[in-house]
Amino acid sequence: MKILKILLILAVGAASVFAAVHITDEYVSEAAAREKTLAEAILNSQLEAEIKKAEEKAAQELGEALATTVVTTLPPETEPPVTETTPEETTVTTTAPPPETEFSETTEPVEEIITEFTRGGILPADRTGITVKTMFTLTPDEQNRLTRFLIDYYFLDGEVYVKNETRPELKEKKQLANRMEKSAIAALNLVLESINLSNVSSLMTADYGRLKDEITAIRDNFERDYSDSAKHGSEFESLYNDSLNYLNRLIEAIGRLDRTAKEYAQSSNPLLAAVLLANALEDVIIPEILAVLEQSFDLVETSQDIFLEGTQGTRLLSRDEVTEIIINPALVLDTGLA
Repeated sequence: MKILKILLILAVGAASVFAAVHITDEYVSEAAAREKTLAEAILNSQLEAEIKKAEEKAAQELGEALATTVVTTLPPETEPPVTETTPEETTVTTTAPPPETEFSETTEPVEEIITEFTRGGILPADRTGITVKTMFTLTPDEQNRLTRFLIDYYFLDGEVYVKNETRPELKEKKQLANRMEKSAIAALNLVLESINLSNVSSLMTADYGRLKDEITAIRDNFERDYSDSAKHGSEFESLYNDSLNYLNRLIEAIGRLDRTAKEYAQSSNPLLAAVLLANALEDVIIPEILAVLEQSFDLVETSQDIFLEGTQGTRLLSRDEVTEIIINPALVLDTGLA
């Protein structure tokens, strides 16, 4: 499922910090097995400072950078949505009027399409007594519960919405949106198949040249297949642009990782390699992951608008709430929400 793939990418920012400390310990132990020189001792001290710096910055970015993003919803061009906003939630209601038709006595009126859903306000306002958990300490049951919750309230399963839609015009639109979204997920699958995210050092040894070529091919095919998507409506123009931006940003991130990995591979000294890894975490890996995440959130929220067209009463997490859950899954696991 796409949610499992996205969760891994979401978690790797935090995993990189913890893994870097673990990897550093391994490198230091390796160096300690040899006769230490004064230079190694100095490098070790510098390394600890770099790791600490990377850890603090990563925690701040993971917890704050995504949370500052302003969530916007692009309404259809038919009629401005009636939006009621509170500090905690946003309710979006749109009504698509039927086309102007002269009806005879035997003509049935066209069904009015009403869309209503709410973003935000799902997480508890009072966090008293809620413990702190991480994505890496969850039991299999907790992982399943969290996955199902995020699918139902944010990422949405396009296949389900296509299957449940009975109106031909809306079913066709949701099928198209689902196909377009799958292109982005295919690119993400390639990344996850090429990199072992349980070991952050694998980020420095992956075959990025091959990976970049394969994702570029996916991007090129997407442009060829969906370049005329705007003819289906402004929401598909947005979905096309968001998907293309996501794929381009992923290609750019892979290029930066490739250059960093080559520098890492050229270092034969374990301590120097660890310093390079710490710097890569702060300057390349974590910033690139966060940038790709931002593009993926744009893509998900645009597809939400299409999948939910013609539905009423759906509650969605806001982008800020998803970020909070990634940082502390106990917000839903220990509060009865999941």
